[in-house]
Amino acid sequence: MDQITLVDTEISVAKHIAKLRTERSRGKTTTYGKKTQLQLDIDAFGAELAFCKMFNLYPDLTTFARKRGPDCYWSDGKKVDVKQSSFKDGDLIVSKHKKVEDADIYVLMYGVMPTYTYKGWAWSHEVVRAMNLQLVGDSQITCYVLGRIYLYQGEIGLVMA
Repeated sequence: MDQITLVDTEISVAKHIAKLRTERSRGKTTTYGKKTQLQLDIDAFGAELAFCKMFNLYPDLTTFARKRGPDCYWSDGKKVDVKQSSFKDGDLIVSKHKKVEDADIYVLMYGVMPTYTYKGWAWSHEVVRAMNLQLVGDSQITCYVLGRIYLYQGEIGLVMA
């Protein structure tokens, strides 16, 4: 099962959590291209919720500003950070402020509310490395970028670190 669609109740929860996160950590007026920060947060938290639903995990429902915490924990306790792209051929993009120890695993989900596709995962030490730093987007922000072709497929942790 690589694609999942959130149901009405899950969509409501995602919108509520995203709204609170936007208001408490970033303010309400930020826009990026044609999307507001709120819409970006809705799509991003929707991806976290979809990933957790797909793999029977519990998402982080906190709404306060947090830095470098995982979005959920894998069944063996590994810290998972879920990244979302609205581009079907998007790559895994991670803030340059992340440290290897902030997450054990990064996951890429493609889609926007309410439907998401699981694209794969990578170990943190494979993502957070100087050779992956690139300028991203119209604003040319420096981020770690790992091409989707380098993501592991299937269930997390079946490949040795």
